[in-house]
Amino acid sequence: MNSFDSIEFTQCVSKLPDEDRNCTAIDETTGEFCGETETLKIIDEFQKLYETRIENVDREFENKFDQVCMKLEISKEWIKNLKEQNIMLVQVVEDLEQAACNRVKLLEEKLKHSSMLVSGNMKKSTNTEKTISTLLNRVSNLEKDEECMQQKIEFLQSDIRGLLELIRRAAQENHWTLDDIKFFEIQPSDIPVPTNCTCDQVNINHKKYNL
Repeated sequence: MNSFDSIEFTQCVSKLPDEDRNCTAIDETTGEFCGETETLKIIDEFQKLYETRIENVDREFENKFDQVCMKLEISKEWIKNLKEQNIMLVQVVEDLEQAACNRVKLLEEKLKHSSMLVSGNMKKSTNTEKTISTLLNRVSNLEKDEECMQQKIEFLQSDIRGLLELIRRAAQENHWTLDDIKFFEIQPSDIPVPTNCTCDQVNINHKKYNL
């Protein structure tokens, strides 16, 4: 990704409207949304950008050889762009994991404090059993939420490894194939492929994958 694309990608992330954000959790300190954005929408915009650039090559260059070379150059830049975006996704996943751990710890501390208060007033309160039941349900729900979040993080990490393997094959083996790569949170159709490159440095597999 060149410096212009990097700036544009960052601006795309920062300018997404609030209704396009996935996560609706609010930070109690700042009162702001946590900020998880639909990064696949951004990747889709970049896909359209590169597809347009490739389509314009035929109009900008008359020589067939120049057309093929330019399309190959754009495809290489596209792959490099994807790799850098995947690195950013890895950082996002790590940040989400750390944020999730911090939230769980904070909630555990609050629950511990609440449990101590309930224990101290147990004899005086006629609603002690109901309060404890509510707290237990909250703990159970938190544990379930933590498990779901951890599974989602693992799925995202697996998808990132799959994308990196796909890029490695393209860069080192000159093959663009999804064989033996399984995705959980994304679909193969979401992954842009340099379909207009006619050189033998990119081997495109046109099979449909049911993952």
